[in-house]
Amino acid sequence: MQAPVDIPSNDRVQARGDALALARHHLLHEPALLLSLAYIAVSALGLWASYWLYHPFGIPVFEYMQPSDILIAGLRDPVYLLLVAAAFGIAALARRWGNWRFDHPDRVERMRSHWFGRLWSPRWRERMNTNPVARTMFASAFVIYLVFSLVLWYTQNETTRLLRGEGQQVILIYAGAPTPQAEPALLIGTTADWVFVYWPRRHQAEAI
Repeated sequence: MQAPVDIPSNDRVQARGDALALARHHLLHEPALLLSLAYIAVSALGLWASYWLYHPFGIPVFEYMQPSDILIAGLRDPVYLLLVAAAFGIAALARRWGNWRFDHPDRVERMRSHWFGRLWSPRWRERMNTNPVARTMFASAFVIYLVFSLVLWYTQNETTRLLRGEGQQVILIYAGAPTPQAEPALLIGTTADWVFVYWPRRHQAEAI
């Protein structure tokens, strides 16, 4: 029986780097796969935003969603796509900064003599330059964190505006009622079958 062969750590890193390069190659040359992954990511982002938008009003929005609502959750508000684009732009700038830091180590060392240099160019970050797996994982985690943080910030601002009584007003006329409701409501959002409104004076939300 042949004894197992111990693969050196450098070879493992190289193998993982080759696997990442192969995955990147397939994504770039398979636009349908890349588009599908992007669509799934935007849908997940929309669900995240929907939860935080409706949660302060006590509305369990997932219980009111149909499969079609889940698929288009990230496309209901074009601001989500703008925030995603902004996050990728910031990530691209961060990558260029990382490349500059790697190409100019002498300048980086001089910058580290000041506190802002140590903040912008920590020494632990340099260890990732020789590890493609760690570098890719860090970049991916940074982009995901940035996208979800920006969307959460935007969603919480929208919720705060509604709670203050600011937003799109709607006049409701219930079936069988001779006149519309005296107090206009604020539109929170919609799904395929439901409309969600908020009454600022009553501090009450309703799913219709």
